[in-house]
Amino acid sequence: MRRTGILLGAFCAALLLAGCGQKAAVEEKAEPAEQTVKEAEAPAASAKDGAVVNLLAETESSETAAAVEGTGAEAEAKGMDAASVGEGAAGTAATASTAEKAAGTGEKLSPLERYFADDHFWDGCPERNVQLLTPNEYSRPGIAVDEINDIVVHYVDEPGSTAMNNRDYFESLKDGEEGRSASSHFVISLDGEIVQCVPLGEVAYASNHRNHDTISIECCHPDETGEFTEETYKSCVDLCAWLCYAFEISPDHVIRHYDVTEKICPKFYVDHPDAWELMKKRIAERYDEYVAELGPR
Repeated sequence: MRRTGILLGAFCAALLLAGCGQKAAVEEKAEPAEQTVKEAEAPAASAKDGAVVNLLAETESSETAAAVEGTGAEAEAKGMDAASVGEGAAGTAATASTAEKAAGTGEKLSPLERYFADDHFWDGCPERNVQLLTPNEYSRPGIAVDEINDIVVHYVDEPGSTAMNNRDYFESLKDGEEGRSASSHFVISLDGEIVQCVPLGEVAYASNHRNHDTISIECCHPDETGEFTEETYKSCVDLCAWLCYAFEISPDHVIRHYDVTEKICPKFYVDHPDAWELMKKRIAERYDEYVAELGPR
């Protein structure tokens, strides 16, 4: 009996040691797994060439909410799932920092600061379909704009194409296979639909050396003349005027791509300077209406 008891005790001890060994092995596997997650997160949080900022999740979420009333099925129908909104938490920190600055000093926020911090920034904006590009090196690099000084009007390359056609083309550049960089903050379709592709706090690749301080608007057109449809024209006027109001810049700061690089863009409004001057007049009139309707910023 004594020998049996000794053997039984030894057997139990062996089982106990084996259990501890298994637990240690599990813990060793778990620790590297956690480390792998942290390593995967680190590159996403790092700056690129000292200028790339994390995607502004909080700001972009407010853009989505302002663009579409309701949530769930309505938002999903517009393609505004989590992937289209963006990712990252730097926007939250930037927003908190800006709000703290305003609260602590009473200092008036700049228009760009208000874009990040003010829930009412989008009040009065023409209706938008927010279809943000996937973050990528070639069409949405995530580089922060310095400030907003001008609004640049363009026309799209392909007559008869829609806003979503052009938005999807920008999206297709993300893998770098074409070796080209191109995008725009907004594209206006033939029927006047406004599609937003890039957040206003980020650079779009549209206006060459002025990408860092401008907002770009690409306009669709039906034929080789480049003249906008009535619907495209109206939406362009409304959007340009509202952006001038929102960023507190004069309508005189609405310019053509031609005024930046002398490229014949937007073609009809370069070929016909009088038509461009008339559009500028319409933008100024609409701007005055925004000020009267919404009050000064």
